[in-house]
Amino acid sequence: MGDTKIEWVEKVWNPVTGCQKISPGCKNCYAAVYAHRFWNWKKFINDSYNGRKNQVNVRPFTEVQCHPDRLDHPAKWKRPRTIFVCSMGDLFHEDVPFHFIDDVFDVMAKNDQHIYLILTKRVDQLANYLSYDQKWNKELWPHVWFGASIENQHAWDDRALVLKNLPFLNRFVSIEPLIDPVDMAFGHDTDIGSWLHWVIAGGETGYGSRPMHPSWIKSLKTQCMDEVIPFFFKGWGNWIPDSGYEDKSGETRVVWNDQYPHVGGQLMVRVSKKKAGFLIDGKEWSQFPIARFKWAGFRHEYNLIGKHTNLETPDGVYVKKTPPVKIPILKCLDKNTKRRSA
Repeated sequence: MGDTKIEWVEKVWNPVTGCQKISPGCKNCYAAVYAHRFWNWKKFINDSYNGRKNQVNVRPFTEVQCHPDRLDHPAKWKRPRTIFVCSMGDLFHEDVPFHFIDDVFDVMAKNDQHIYLILTKRVDQLANYLSYDQKWNKELWPHVWFGASIENQHAWDDRALVLKNLPFLNRFVSIEPLIDPVDMAFGHDTDIGSWLHWVIAGGETGYGSRPMHPSWIKSLKTQCMDEVIPFFFKGWGNWIPDSGYEDKSGETRVVWNDQYPHVGGQLMVRVSKKKAGFLIDGKEWSQFPIARFKWAGFRHEYNLIGKHTNLETPDGVYVKKTPPVKIPILKCLDKNTKRRSA
């Protein structure tokens, strides 16, 4: 129940499922693909006219559904976990009634042994919910992280800067798929580290995936290091830079660092996600905001990284999943070259 291959959480919890595409980042939505393959969303009916069976939609992904029967899932996980809320939908979709969102927050309040991460493209609706909840107090939610899903500069300006002004203790962004360069200081925001506490980024996977120019992800990583923001690179997706890659049998495509004018062209090769890997210039960047998780009461930091065997903190202390050991409270936790591809 709730198991996942997503690298930066332990569990997923889906009290809301279904969504519609609203921006370029949604073009090859993994959740829609997964739903099409595995949900029981089609059935066969008898066609008496021509004597054969026809398919009809029963549960399309575009139909947003609330699942009250799933509200008890976090209570069943006694050990502290990191939980991605609504990995198969958007909690703040316009079709989700505010009273059901209240029920979701009630569950998170009662089960505060966990860390909850909520990711949305609809930050305006999130702001509307806060206006509806007149008793909102950010101090009551140190164990809940609010994030915006970003794919390009326009999305950053439209979503991240709204997130900045909302009354939360913990904010993060998921810049995946990264389909264009993103300048987090665009608009002369010179103090990003004061309000943004984690950046997750990566390329696109799956059928129709779009390549990511190496300079885009390197620039994002540099921006995070300059602002002392933990940076988690999920991987290149299905495209890898041509340089140093021996197998040239896959599809190739030139990606321009700047589309207009066409400058900084980079030849990318389409490969599997596992072959593409998750290294930037030979180094893995998998940082977690451990200090903030600890402050939120998440005492068992080894649970956060339970999928991985060996990790290394910036001061050289190694951590192993079993048996659990104590580590210092850090701004972030680095994993170096030990992560396995999902």
